[in-house]
Amino acid sequence: LFWRNRGLGVKTTMALVVAMEPFNREIRPEAKGGGGGEFDGLMRSRFADTAFWDPVVRTDEEGKAHVEVQLPDNLTTWRMQARGVTADTRVGLSNVDVLSTLDLLVRPVLPRFFVVDDQAEIATVVHNNTGQALDVEVNINVEGLSLEGDARRTVAVAAGDQAKVIWPVTVLPGDEVNVRTWARAGDLYDGREDNLPVYHYSTPEVVATAGQLSEAGQRQEVVQLPRVLDERQGELTVKVDGSLTAATQDALRYLEHYPYECVEQTVSRFLPNILTWRTLDEMGIERPELRQRLSQLVGVALQRLYAQQHYDGGWGWWVSDESDPYLTAYVLHGMLEAHRADMVVAEESMALAAGYLRDALPSVGRVDAAWQANRLAYGLYVLADYGVTLDNQKSGTLGLAVSLFEKRHLLDRYGQATLAMALGILEPQEPSRVQTLLGDLMGDAILSATGAHWEEAEPDYWNMNTDVRTTAIVLWAMSRLDPENDLLPNVVRWLMAVREEGHWESTQVTAWSLLGLTEYMRASGELRGDMSYSVYLNGQEWATGQVTEENIDEGQELQVGIARLLADEANR
Repeated sequence: LFWRNRGLGVKTTMALVVAMEPFNREIRPEAKGGGGGEFDGLMRSRFADTAFWDPVVRTDEEGKAHVEVQLPDNLTTWRMQARGVTADTRVGLSNVDVLSTLDLLVRPVLPRFFVVDDQAEIATVVHNNTGQALDVEVNINVEGLSLEGDARRTVAVAAGDQAKVIWPVTVLPGDEVNVRTWARAGDLYDGREDNLPVYHYSTPEVVATAGQLSEAGQRQEVVQLPRVLDERQGELTVKVDGSLTAATQDALRYLEHYPYECVEQTVSRFLPNILTWRTLDEMGIERPELRQRLSQLVGVALQRLYAQQHYDGGWGWWVSDESDPYLTAYVLHGMLEAHRADMVVAEESMALAAGYLRDALPSVGRVDAAWQANRLAYGLYVLADYGVTLDNQKSGTLGLAVSLFEKRHLLDRYGQATLAMALGILEPQEPSRVQTLLGDLMGDAILSATGAHWEEAEPDYWNMNTDVRTTAIVLWAMSRLDPENDLLPNVVRWLMAVREEGHWESTQVTAWSLLGLTEYMRASGELRGDMSYSVYLNGQEWATGQVTEENIDEGQELQVGIARLLADEANR
């Protein structure tokens, strides 16, 4: 989730559905599955390893309970297991096998994946589980494959036997193959649908750039295709966004729908959304549906965080882990932003977190490693923010922040940025230390054709940091402390160019990137949309559009295949 690339690992399994079918026929040759014999026209496609799970089923006084389960489409033997426990800790266990099968069933023989231009043989195995011979009509329908021969065959299958129908195919360019097979013999019927990935014998290369027009004018990008390429694969994609809010929608959705629920991901799910909504609201752009959805999202997340908070006031990765100062600071950061957005946040929970964080922060004299100094700087910022937001005071950490400033050579670049944010709160009337830190960061910026960014001498794994996250945190700090800095647009350009599929490399990096971009939007006021645009490709108009306050958080995506671009000269 947060670490760098690891070595390749392989896990293997076995096709239990295939292995169990002879056993199924032996113990119950006449059995039906998935709703008896009403299968005419059904195409099985919902396959699962677990049909039903309920951790708590309460019985009545007689010890009986009733649950309803809709079986998946797997034709196999399902093992039902119930484990019971009484109030006086007596326990019990019972297993029941449920057979799901058909008198006539099809079993596709398919690889785990295809490769473009492969010539392969796929097959359909037809099982006759009845007591008489059948003449079976077998059909196949494919997408992403070129089928050789007839898509309809007729085979004779003896009683209790099986027959195999082979289909020669050629794999077409694409990302996925869909295979639908079905068989019919009188009133007996079965069908199945499978989707398989398609891989390519080529190395994909993605080249991206980003930029902005701050005033009326035009910008030209030159796209030169490589000398060797497969014209059937690849495309040119152009995204036109009226604001960074539109450009970051994919990243917000990535965080919102991320499947895991550790403490870091719980906070990363709602924190950037809150800041986006606040920015829109401050600009007078009403989004009531976003506010309603955000209230539900934050409410669920906060209840989860309350339940996972430890007695000492801190949080760990999971409820069973020890409290961690960085994660606790990150949770408190998210709660403070939710509080500022007028969300209902338990102040007692925040007070406990602040108390734990104060006790957990080390003295500067005990800090001798960069990761410790970086963590201390972030903790100081969060406590300073908590102090002015809820305590109406400076949290009593100014002396610690000044001491850390004197040892700033220990800080990584993102640590310098967070310390600058802390000092900006703790001593707003004395900006000299903040200016020194920002000046050091300006001198360390790396300028290139794709923008400006920062790199660390060594990765800080203890605090989940990467160079992208460093750049995002510096953008966040500079947009707040030095909003007129001419470097900021180039930092935004670089940060937008290093996205992958609309988001960044992890939930933590994505969250901080969105925090930095949102702070930049607030500083630049770029959400005041009133513009029109046109996009041209090789002299031909490709698209036009109008950006207003009503659609400023929406974008337009244009795409054209590689085959339609110029190969021998530059595309403009």
